[in-house]
Amino acid sequence: MQKTDIDYVKSIILDRWGVDNDYAMTEINRWLNNEDKSICYVGIIDNKPMATGVFDTMNDVDETRSAWNTLLWVEPQYRGNGYGKIMTDKRFEYAKNKGFTKVYLDTEKAEEYHLEFGWKKVGDDVSWRGVKLSIMEFNF
Repeated sequence: MQKTDIDYVKSIILDRWGVDNDYAMTEINRWLNNEDKSICYVGIIDNKPMATGVFDTMNDVDETRSAWNTLLWVEPQYRGNGYGKIMTDKRFEYAKNKGFTKVYLDTEKAEEYHLEFGWKKVGDDVSWRGVKLSIMEFNF
């Protein structure tokens, strides 16, 4: 991953998760080094990052579950073109190749959207950093 890609992912983490720079870089470095089988993907168009998605085996929203699709983001001008699905399919392929049979995600506002794509809500809503999230599961 190039520096511009790292800066792009970091800016999304800082904006969406409300964490500090050190936390964001610790996560990015863990993904770049494939620690715990985690990995970060960045979508590029015209040599510029326009989407990101992470497969992560760690998540402090719910530490009892492993294999998370997290940090899915597609720039607004590229939405509606299937890039989110491409990022998700890439992460699913990676997870299957690593031996996982299910994947989780947390969402604040997109539960209905994920239900349309075969995800199911599992457990109760959880609170993370003052935000109420739904935990969703997808079985391969």
